[in-house]
Amino acid sequence: MRARRGMFRALLLISLMFVALALYCTTLETSPRSVALVAVCKLSITNRARFERAFQTWLKLRGTSEIIVIDWNSTVQVAELIRKTIAVSGKSRKTVTIRVVRVSHGPSVDWRISVAFNVALRNVRSDVVLKLDIDSLVAPDFLEKNMINSRMFRYGDWRKARDSNDLHLNGVFIASTSHLQAVHGMDERFSLYGWDDSDLYNRLTAHLQKTTTSETCISCDLVRSTKASESSLITHMIHKRDLDEAQENWSICFNRLSVKEVLPWSGTMGGNVVCQRIEQDRTLPLETQSCFISSNVAAIGKTLAESRCDEIVCACESETHVVVGTELWARACPSREPVLKRARRNCHHRGRLRRSN
Repeated sequence: MRARRGMFRALLLISLMFVALALYCTTLETSPRSVALVAVCKLSITNRARFERAFQTWLKLRGTSEIIVIDWNSTVQVAELIRKTIAVSGKSRKTVTIRVVRVSHGPSVDWRISVAFNVALRNVRSDVVLKLDIDSLVAPDFLEKNMINSRMFRYGDWRKARDSNDLHLNGVFIASTSHLQAVHGMDERFSLYGWDDSDLYNRLTAHLQKTTTSETCISCDLVRSTKASESSLITHMIHKRDLDEAQENWSICFNRLSVKEVLPWSGTMGGNVVCQRIEQDRTLPLETQSCFISSNVAAIGKTLAESRCDEIVCACESETHVVVGTELWARACPSREPVLKRARRNCHHRGRLRRSN
């Protein structure tokens, strides 16, 4: 009898130890960690005002340890604009380091958000990355309402959008830096609009599923508003799109189907980036750096056989009910034969669809 009691006490003690350890780990993983706010931009006179307005809300955001802005060959002096914005807002928090990385490039390099984000990821010194668009307005308590632990990430799931404007929050996410590094950041082979963010979320989810089984959600939606007052925690500023909706839908479809045809993104195939030393501002917590990209990795469609790429073009025309123009087709696929000749041969459904140049 004494032996049984002793065994029962030992088992009870072990159980209590496991419970205490679990509670400790949960507390540890959900406690505030250092957060880097990351944004990539190609500023011009048309989007400068949106960036200024958004940046003012970023300065007021609680919980960030650094703000990293990738300036992709902008026609606006981004570092100087940030200096003026800090002066106007009166905010120069000493606890937050602001880093502007100016990226210039060779003539063969095209603008890709994925490449710019990966440059930012190499600069991150914090435990967590909050990636925002340059037209994202955030409330001061946004991070407090969107905390994560090491077994999950959050993003603006377009399927849970509150309205049509909310659909454009799909590129906003919060994830552990180590997880983003483990999946090699964003796939730099996406040269057309869309799916680069969804592809990243798919790879993050697959990575976390290997080690996580207890979470109610691994890829969780952002908390977009407070329950009490329904005041918005994050808002996308409405603006004219570079592409019309039809072109966006087709481009997303093309990227979604094309990435299934190639090897998984490894990070080792990225473009060549060389950066200079970091310069520290004498009066503000502002750092600047210059980088040069001499080449991009081949665009995803260009790595496919011409016939297979054409099949994907036609499949997406059928799916989205729109005919793409020859210029966009030529950008997407290898062009060893005139596009119009291939279109007549491959896309038999075209007579039933509306045209989008």
